[in-house]
Amino acid sequence: MDTLNAWAYKLILSDWKIWLGSLIYMGVGITGYSTTFFMPTILKEFGWTAKSAQVHTIPVYAVCAVGMLAAAWASDRVRHRYGFVMVGVVISTFGYGVLLSQSASPQLSAYPSSEAKYAAVFLAALGGYISMPLALAWLSNLRIVFRF
Repeated sequence: MDTLNAWAYKLILSDWKIWLGSLIYMGVGITGYSTTFFMPTILKEFGWTAKSAQVHTIPVYAVCAVGMLAAAWASDRVRHRYGFVMVGVVISTFGYGVLLSQSASPQLSAYPSSEAKYAAVFLAALGGYISMPLALAWLSNLRIVFRF
């Protein structure tokens, strides 16, 4: 397919693999971007001031950058993307699970401490930052063959 015309658009938009890839990237992309946009708000709920919450995002982003580069290097080394994307999704899910496990009463023993919730922010962000670039690389490397 060398030209984009009405027939080519119909062929592209009717391929289920393109729609599935879009859903996969949308899922990991929304997770990563929402973590980025709401991290200062989440950290402010720990009782910190706005300035302190902004400062506490720096270590999270530093760990995410190292984790993202390490996962990208490892996935290139083994020439495999899907497993690394799923590991990132599981890490992020675990982090969000800890953040969502807050109970209404701090007296309960299952109530996570501020340190545990801060560690969960690290995990939620790290999983998203691992998954986003690897999912994009994985989906762009897929060979979609159109049958004429």
